[in-house]
Amino acid sequence: MKNYKFKLDGLLKLRTFREREKKIELGKIVGEIVQTKELIEKIKSEIEDAYISQEKSTAQSTTGSELQFYSMFIKGKNKHLENERAHLDELNEKYENKLQELMFARGEVKVIENMKEKDFVKAKKKYDKKQQETLEELAQIVREQKRKIL
Repeated sequence: MKNYKFKLDGLLKLRTFREREKKIELGKIVGEIVQTKELIEKIKSEIEDAYISQEKSTAQSTTGSELQFYSMFIKGKNKHLENERAHLDELNEKYENKLQELMFARGEVKVIENMKEKDFVKAKKKYDKKQQETLEELAQIVREQKRKIL
């Protein structure tokens, strides 16, 4: 069926494009989530290292300003950790929203694809019926010519 053309192909392309955009946006959010989780792990590691270093420093002779540094450093890192966890929560919420948008976009594409499939089946039946009628006409013409010959 060379001549088959779906009337809503333009709309299907548009909705497919929107779906692809949502997938790309979702991928970017997933990338940000992964980076944020890695950063959180790095901050936790830095806090642990700071505690270990503080333990070593207290075992040796240290000044009050050095001990004060560790306290301020750890407080700063804990605040940074809090901020990154809040950012991760925001990203997770964004992810859920984008996932819903993607599911909606996919549903829109699926509706048009189903319509296209039904339309194609209908057009194919119509085409096959026309082909069958043409074959029957040709067969009838051949039969009539055979009768005329006999």
